[in-house]
Amino acid sequence: MKYKEYIRLRIRESTTASRFSMIDRHILPFLKKKLVSDISPADVAARQNEMLLKGLSNTYLNQINIYLKAIFSYFEILYYTDMREGALLALTLNDINFRENQIRRRACLISVLSISALFKGVHC
Repeated sequence: MKYKEYIRLRIRESTTASRFSMIDRHILPFLKKKLVSDISPADVAARQNEMLLKGLSNTYLNQINIYLKAIFSYFEILYYTDMREGALLALTLNDINFRENQIRRRACLISVLSISALFKGVHC
């Protein structure tokens, strides 16, 4: 999951472990069989009810909702900007102009699986 790669560089290792555990146990099972565009607020509410019935605390559920919102925001930015993941992952706060509602794409973050992939052309 690209979100995990993105967030791993931005938070402490202990926070990463607990966040990924929460994502793996409570968010991925919910998202696995659906397209993000097909998930409705009613689906999220139903999932929250399921977790409440399991006895999870409100604080824990709140954390799950925060992470779910972050994942949806990630996909929403990709969708509305038509940006590729490498370009989104390379963004910094200096690339975003909140007053003008603009994002400037100046870089691209890529993962290279082999040296030959470098010469095939990378598009951001």
